[in-house]
Amino acid sequence: MLDVEAINVAERIALLSDGSSAPITNLFDADGEETVDADEAVAFVAGAGAQWFAGRIDSYQRVTTY
Repeated sequence: MLDVEAINVAERIALLSDGSSAPITNLFDADGEETVDADEAVAFVAGAGAQWFAGRIDSYQRVTTY
């Protein structure tokens, strides 16, 4: 079973446990409304084909790279 290991909301990519990636297709704000603003997003849906994933953004630790 695949899991989402990491997300990049700005780039709209979810990294999966098998090393592959899936596009983040939808972002949702605190009211459950779809948003395009990554700063407002609290939840996401990612996937393609038969593999779909949903999660809360606060379930992932924020990391800044330089």
